[in-house]
Amino acid sequence: MSKIGFKRLSRGVKLLTDHIHAQVQSALTRITSTGFDPSEMESNAGKFRVNVSLGNITPTTFFQSVDGEKLMRSCAAFTLPPPQESFSTTAVVSPTTPVYILESVGLSMDTQATPFVTVRADGSLSQTEADKAAFNITIQRKPMDVFTGSAITVGSLPAVSPEMTNVVLSLDYPNILFNSEFNRDNPGIRDNLDTLFDPYSAYLLSVECGSFAESATELRIDSLLVTLQFRTKLLARDTGSSIQNMPQSPDLAAAGAQYGQRYINPETITTPAAGATIVADKTGTDDGVSGALAKTDVKFLRGLLGGYTDRSRRFGFSNIKNDAAYEVISVPMWSNGWYCKGSQPIADTDAVLLEKLPFVGASPFSALTMDRRLIPIRFPFVVHHVIAFCNYSGKLTSVPADKAIDYSTVNQWSSVASGTLTHSVGVGIGTGIRGDLTSSRNVAYAQWTRSTIDQYRISRNEYRDPTNGKSYCQGDLLSIPLVYAAGSPGSGYNSTVNAALDDTGPPVFVGQTNSSDLARANMADLPNGASTALAQDGYEQYLDVRWGIQQGSLTGLDGMDNSEVIIGQGGFQVYIIGKKHLC
Repeated sequence: MSKIGFKRLSRGVKLLTDHIHAQVQSALTRITSTGFDPSEMESNAGKFRVNVSLGNITPTTFFQSVDGEKLMRSCAAFTLPPPQESFSTTAVVSPTTPVYILESVGLSMDTQATPFVTVRADGSLSQTEADKAAFNITIQRKPMDVFTGSAITVGSLPAVSPEMTNVVLSLDYPNILFNSEFNRDNPGIRDNLDTLFDPYSAYLLSVECGSFAESATELRIDSLLVTLQFRTKLLARDTGSSIQNMPQSPDLAAAGAQYGQRYINPETITTPAAGATIVADKTGTDDGVSGALAKTDVKFLRGLLGGYTDRSRRFGFSNIKNDAAYEVISVPMWSNGWYCKGSQPIADTDAVLLEKLPFVGASPFSALTMDRRLIPIRFPFVVHHVIAFCNYSGKLTSVPADKAIDYSTVNQWSSVASGTLTHSVGVGIGTGIRGDLTSSRNVAYAQWTRSTIDQYRISRNEYRDPTNGKSYCQGDLLSIPLVYAAGSPGSGYNSTVNAALDDTGPPVFVGQTNSSDLARANMADLPNGASTALAQDGYEQYLDVRWGIQQGSLTGLDGMDNSEVIIGQGGFQVYIIGKKHLC
């Protein structure tokens, strides 16, 4: 909707500059200077997805039997914090806070392009038991524990309840979607949901697939993926030298256009003096009415510009004011069947033996084991938050309905040996593909043990069946701090939200570049570290995501109790949250 108020002409009224020239100038200023905001654009919202990859699942192993019915859920928690400039330390939603509308939910699995299901033992296909392919997706929410103002744990017990309090939606995916011979719906999409999501809540997505456990031949689910599509308002892109690793663009003439600022070239028309003769075409210094209109027309004919090129370059003068959108890069870690418990032998037949973990060494398996993902950087992106989901879900026992799970005495934290169990999560940028410069640097990093986890934990999450009190899924959401120079933290989950939390850093720009944009804003090397401009700035080719696990004492992972879940069923998740741009 245009925001230019046109003045209508009437017969017998003298022409004023307000009738023609003031309105044309207002339009030209909008095009060449102030820019168009989302309300003036046909597409006034951005889309993003949260993709939850739960990997390979064998429900026959993980199910729980309740009154003869076999139930099994695989889960992942997530949250959608606002960008740093909109983040409230008291979780207050203001008119400028982005909110998220869930539009659709999709569920898919690998059936080898057939209407059949996969047999666990040998990977063959079963037609007779294809009717077992049925699912339910439930999303629950709770307020974020971190905003309570108190510690999340006190002594050995939770100070806050991990149980999810509200059901946001529940969707059934019947077997007919996957086993029809002629018209299969894989992925199965449920759309037109229009469900509001709160930026300061924790959400737990769970997939019920207990029908697979009814199989007589032991079925498995391959490559289970849930995708959530949201829309939210368009955002102004990040600017200024406080954005770490932001291209300076020193070749741009106007200093105000450096460090990501909109590059503009304001234009004016000739406004006739009072009593002057109105001319249609350009005469001398007078643009005329036709010439004034042509200045606006040519901008639209050439197309409106904004954002960056794929090499982080602002191309031409910007006409679009808000040319960024919220984005979530979901990175599955330790998925694809890496469910693992302590000690030997493993009671669960499908749990991974400790000796099979990569790099863990020989018994007692005390060396660092690591999962790693490399994500190509194809377009510019600004990282605002990094959130990790540490999954403790496994084959669990019944829990009284009126009693919260004691996280300190089950799963990862039960034995004396597990007191030294160390998790480390890092996100970095690197270069070295098809080049002679090999380098990397940190974007975010955290390391925790049982005694230090509250430095990063922002919410405890648990799905508990309301009918039987059984807990199917548990896990912690953790904020992984961005790097920042000593004394210059950013805004987000930090000590101003909860005194127990470590601070996070300002946003970090990542994007490939040409030589004209090699000069970048300084970037720290670690949380509360040194701020420097290193030689590889501008050369980044990929995001490097790592999740390490180590039990470094003499007992190693083999010294942990066999009831302790080291890697939860469905694996861990890392969410890299920030802004993508018009490109």
